Amino acid sequence: MKSRWIALCLAILSTTLIGTAVTMASDTDTVSCTATFTQLGVTVSPSNYDFGFGQANDWSNTSGGYFEVQNTGNRDEKIYIEASPDAGTQWSLAATNGDDTAVMKALGGDLTSWTSIHTQQTLKSSLASGGTVTFDLAFQFPSSTSTYDPQHFTVTISAVAAS
Repeated sequence: MKSRWIALCLAILSTTLIGTAVTMASDTDTVSCTATFTQLGVTVSPSNYDFGFGQANDWSNTSGGYFEVQNTGNRDEKIYIEASPDAGTQWSLAATNGDDTAVMKALGGDLTSWTSIHTQQTLKSSLASGGTVTFDLAFQFPSSTSTYDPQHFTVTISAVAAS
């Protein structure tokens, strides 16, 4: 009885398989990929400023978002700002002024209060491609000096890819 039952089941199964078309999944597929090379870039306008003449401890500053930084890259950027004396300049920069030591500060972007930029600071943590951020600079003359020649400083704006 068992053998007839197994034979009957096999007969039904083979009839079902032969009469039915079996559809198989495709054995290939594709993935579309895109890659874009990161281009970082910034421009600053205007490109120079003269704080003019000053006496011991005097402050001079721009106002109203005088400088504008534009992200000319193709992705969001983190923007840094830092000031340093040029070669041959006899004054240094620090957080507080002193003998032959001046102070340079920035205000704007993520810097919501005047911040010393004698070390690198984050001006904007994320600036969209094509976006702009404005800032101002303030300069405090040394408390004393033996140098009366013009002193020159560079404010460096740099960008890295924002995370």
